[in-house]
Amino acid sequence: TGQASIYTANDLSATFAGTKRMLIPVKASTKYVFNIYAKGKLLTANSVYATLNTYDTSFTTLTTATSNKLGAGNVDWSLLQATITTGASDAYLVIGLHNMVAGTIQDAYFDWNSCLF
Repeated sequence: TGQASIYTANDLSATFAGTKRMLIPVKASTKYVFNIYAKGKLLTANSVYATLNTYDTSFTTLTTATSNKLGAGNVDWSLLQATITTGASDAYLVIGLHNMVAGTIQDAYFDWNSCLF
């Protein structure tokens, strides 16, 4: 499809323990700020970004946050920041890194800088 995404876990319904070990445990009712740097070549505007999704212990999606998105063209290292506040039932976090343009060849690079809470 020409689209690419990377997640810390990609199939939360999987029964094997390896996938579920990639989930990031979070504290309930806590604010998290993620700083992820990204750069790219030949980018289509708004196609490179990060997402944060929280899940409960039954792996139901509860909260989603999306970072700012990179602009078009050749973009040097730029900060993508996403903030998410977990609810009382949030137990896990999944980070998604996206390069999402169907049928277009473009390079994107990511460097996870920090997580503050």
